[in-house]
Amino acid sequence: MKYRWVRFRSIVERIVGEDRLFSGKFIIDPYQKCDMGCIYCDAAEDTVFIKSNAMDLIERELDGVDGLIVLGSACDPYQRIEKKIGLTRKIISKLIEKGKPFHLLTKSDLVLRDKDLISSYDGASVTISISTLDEKISKFLEPFAPPPLKRVEVVRKLRLEGINAGIAIMPFIPNLTDKEVEEILKITAASGANYIIYEYLELKGTCRDKFFEFLRKHLPACVDKYEKLYMESYNPVGYDVKERIKKACTKYNLRMGFVDE
Repeated sequence: MKYRWVRFRSIVERIVGEDRLFSGKFIIDPYQKCDMGCIYCDAAEDTVFIKSNAMDLIERELDGVDGLIVLGSACDPYQRIEKKIGLTRKIISKLIEKGKPFHLLTKSDLVLRDKDLISSYDGASVTISISTLDEKISKFLEPFAPPPLKRVEVVRKLRLEGINAGIAIMPFIPNLTDKEVEEILKITAASGANYIIYEYLELKGTCRDKFFEFLRKHLPACVDKYEKLYMESYNPVGYDVKERIKKACTKYNLRMGFVDE
């Protein structure tokens, strides 16, 4: 993995339309591309670009921000390089200083490093994503992310600090995640999570090729099912588990969605 420090022209991006998943109005990504190596993600590359002038841009652009900021829309703000340089920590410190609400999206337990900052601020939320509880499959799909149960434990620790936190089943992988829906929601509730979010696996461009390569190697019996599901679209055609998730949320007293649906 290579890392390059690059100056960017802007860092705050306004979200066009409604962000139904994260309720964001703006996006800040500390990095361009990601070193987590997730095979289903188009941000997975061999070079990560670090926004070298991020703090100058933040200082200049924050005054015009008047809504919830999502950190980690196109990359993980707590990817591996963050442990070394602490750019995300600097950014959230500035957001807190300026009184700007933010929503962190991550797979990493490194977010616990910053719980001292996050817990001190009412305008902070953290969403941790998982796709499966199967550690072996997770290792193939997300080679540099912590094991799934460790991520659930992150939510528990955040909640103990009084931080608004939940779990995103993202991506929700047809014929894989649906077998674990009940168990995922059960342990999500046990963690004290405030909410559950989900979004189906999208297979675009090279992500599609990488995912089918994974299937042929590790789950060959599933190839035909996925070819049919994703034949006409990058979304799974005709696939819907909303009612199953809604029923399980009711059973375990979990809110479905970052805000009430």
